[in-house]
Amino acid sequence: MAEGEPSRLQYLRNRILSSREAFERFGSDTGQVISRGLTHSIGTEQTYENILPRFQGKTIVEVLADKTETAQQKANQLGVPPERVKYLDIGYGNGFALLEASENELIIPIGYGNSHLTEVEYKDLDGTVHPPTQSELNVRRVQLIEGNVLDIGHNITGNSIDVISMEQVMHYTDLPYWEIIKRIYRLLKPGGVAFIDNTYFSNREELSSFLTAQGYSFEIGFDNISFQKTKPTLDVPIRTKTGETGEFQTVEILRE
Repeated sequence: MAEGEPSRLQYLRNRILSSREAFERFGSDTGQVISRGLTHSIGTEQTYENILPRFQGKTIVEVLADKTETAQQKANQLGVPPERVKYLDIGYGNGFALLEASENELIIPIGYGNSHLTEVEYKDLDGTVHPPTQSELNVRRVQLIEGNVLDIGHNITGNSIDVISMEQVMHYTDLPYWEIIKRIYRLLKPGGVAFIDNTYFSNREELSSFLTAQGYSFEIGFDNISFQKTKPTLDVPIRTKTGETGEFQTVEILRE
């Protein structure tokens, strides 16, 4: 590195505002909000239902409904209280999706990430000011876990989550997509489903066919991915373009 040349980390810090700084600097003036819910939002037409990918033709809302219905039916057959469905939202913003999920008593909503956007007022696009969501999240006993997505496996037990969403998060991470996907896969219960956007795979058709042949259930779109946990671990080599030549090379990044 030449003398006086900033490090890559320093370059990124200089170039990109933190989410808190960006919100505080621009949110009040522009009406920018981070308020997407499962089926309704404030200040945007985008919701998790219409922005996240589908899995086997079903939205995240439909998958949650299926999971809760199955839990209720099983409980009725056994004559016991239903086992509640655990829903994890990674990078939950101000928690709109979690609040909406908490309206269903059979769902345990869990947020993972940073809670600072739950602590500030935000403005709708029509100028309406809304109070922070933190108190309402507390009243509804929504669990918020502070942590970096890279360390999520240390903070949440594996094989414990039924449904996972991760919206507008992947592009903030600095690891290969598959390192993040591996961590998320590990959290799911058998049969659990994850919905993730902001992923870009140039060889998605080949990749999807390869994973299917290995017994995995992945659906890979242009900028998103959804999958169901069908095997105990995600343990396959993935070909990744590496080096200046951009040649494909098998990198064993997915092995446990």
